Amino acid sequence: MINFLKNIFELWFPQSCVVCNTQVMQYAKYPLCSHCEQKLYPIIEPSCKKCGRPLISEQDLCMECRRKCYEFTRLVPIFQYRTQIHSVLIAYKGKGIQTLVYYFAKCIYDRLCVLAWNVYPLVPVPPRKGKIKHHGWDQVALLANVLEKNYRILILRILYRNKPGVEQKKLDRMNRTTLIHGQFSIITTKKSLPGTIVLFDDVVTTGATINECARVLKKHGCSTIYALAVAID
Repeated sequence: MINFLKNIFELWFPQSCVVCNTQVMQYAKYPLCSHCEQKLYPIIEPSCKKCGRPLISEQDLCMECRRKCYEFTRLVPIFQYRTQIHSVLIAYKGKGIQTLVYYFAKCIYDRLCVLAWNVYPLVPVPPRKGKIKHHGWDQVALLANVLEKNYRILILRILYRNKPGVEQKKLDRMNRTTLIHGQFSIITTKKSLPGTIVLFDDVVTTGATINECARVLKKHGCSTIYALAVAID
């Protein structure tokens, strides 16, 4: 009887893979076929020990990280943005297919466990206020909710934006760093912050946002600040 009802449901309400558009079983948690999911290759070694970008010839650090100083200890992106994961992120962030949150939450949790970072509290990067108004929801906050509920990860929602921001993709690298300075603050809390936390965001470009969040957290007592992102551009 259950299988019969599932078949009827799939017949009337089919869902398609967001990458190849083939039909996916309706009761699947997210609209990704197994074939396309297996082709979403994460970043592998060698990668930069600071920003996590893939390395070709450098050792330990990429050329950019050799020249720059960061407030965070280490950033680990799971995917490189300019790969097939781009289509999945566009479907999640741009087209509002929120069930993809279960795929990304699983990716994040699995990587946290591999890094042994799952024992540390996660701090989500807050969005621009204009972004919530435009999309109607916060993609990173939804990820945080699923990680908290389904994987029992401690989430500390302690950062907020002081003023509206401009989309970073419209700015060059220097202006991104200048613009982001002073945009974040800590929500007032009577409890002291833990010494080690993990910042997380969906997509990182220059790392300016993550770095500014780390700077603010260090001012309030965090000594070791890791960062995790779904993808890096």
